[in-house]
Amino acid sequence: MRDWLGRLPGGSPGRHADDWDAFQKRDRPVVTLFGSYDTGKSSLLRRLLVDSGRDVPDWLTISARHETFEVNDVEFGTCIVRDTPGFDVGASGVREQNSSRAMAAVGLTDVGIAVLTPQLVTAERDVLRRLFTQGWPAGTMWFVISRFDEAYGNPESNPAGYRELGDRKVRELRELFGLDDRVPVFVVSQDPFETAGPATDLGRDTWDEFRDWDGMQDLTNAFGAVSPSALPGWRHAAGQRYWSAVLDETLSVLRGQLADYAEQARVAAHGVDRRDQWERQLGNLDRAAHAGLEGLVDEVLRRSWESGSAADELQRTVGEWFIKHEGHLDRLRQSIRKGKERDRALPTWAGFASLVGTLKSGENAATAPDGPGQISEHTNNIGSMLLGVLKTMTKDVGQTAGKETKTLKMAEKVKPYLRDVS
Repeated sequence: MRDWLGRLPGGSPGRHADDWDAFQKRDRPVVTLFGSYDTGKSSLLRRLLVDSGRDVPDWLTISARHETFEVNDVEFGTCIVRDTPGFDVGASGVREQNSSRAMAAVGLTDVGIAVLTPQLVTAERDVLRRLFTQGWPAGTMWFVISRFDEAYGNPESNPAGYRELGDRKVRELRELFGLDDRVPVFVVSQDPFETAGPATDLGRDTWDEFRDWDGMQDLTNAFGAVSPSALPGWRHAAGQRYWSAVLDETLSVLRGQLADYAEQARVAAHGVDRRDQWERQLGNLDRAAHAGLEGLVDEVLRRSWESGSAADELQRTVGEWFIKHEGHLDRLRQSIRKGKERDRALPTWAGFASLVGTLKSGENAATAPDGPGQISEHTNNIGSMLLGVLKTMTKDVGQTAGKETKTLKMAEKVKPYLRDVS
């Protein structure tokens, strides 16, 4: 699957390969605590460490606030226990980043422990459901219903009622996610009545009076049963989960990019259609201008043969021709300008412009023409032709020549300008 990912467009394993390689080098089972914000993950880990006689690391803080921002590891018996930030569905900013870190950590673990409050799950239910169905070998996905003393008035006054409520919550959880009896579920009160509070310099005797009912002994025994001998099978399953998740993520990104490019292709196709339409209109104007000029020159030459007023007549008729076709060009310019403004005001234009900018980055782009259809080029050609015609009309072609000679010379001087723009 890793090789397959590398063959996908944009699917180079990159950092995913580095993260997996670092995880694969672990020679002990990795057990990861995960869950929503304020479910008691850190206080649960503190209790496990203190009960085992280990020091609580400085990074482990206990608070009602959002305190855990990084993924941290600590050695515990035969395994490595990992504490993660709480994930927050739909969050943004720091909490969104924390959610991403937590989910990444769950992807690189041998045993996952979902820590829940007595209310079980709410907004994070779908996230947890996706995690639970990713191919965990039997016994490698655990559930801990944490801080359960908060769900019952006083467990010490009615231990039977407390246990009955715990059993009911376990049944609800199994029904909620369709869990069978092979999936371990623990009901614990890791710090009954907040006896320890935020303190971390504690002794095991801190919770001695609650051990008969706080459920921590069963969880501790489960940790003690985590054996490195099962690591090869667990690690293989972790690889299947991890690379499947990476592949799903990559395909999701590629599908999103494909949808964006398809939309941008539609924008480009629309632009090409508009350009072709404008070019056809411009071509029609160009041909009409040439035909009109050729016709009027022939007509003026014919009349001047009879009247002898070729220069004045040509100047008047060419002036009318110029005004007529300049108006046509101006209207086409206005239509193009308004069309471009409407297109660029559309929500899809920004993405298309960004893509074009990316594709053109690093290239030596030539000076862009003045709008679709290279209107400047056509306008300049027509303008040059007009200037040449007017210059010819006003030039003295000889005062002594006869009418026929003068008209022929004028026609010969006008014809090159017609050829230049044809």
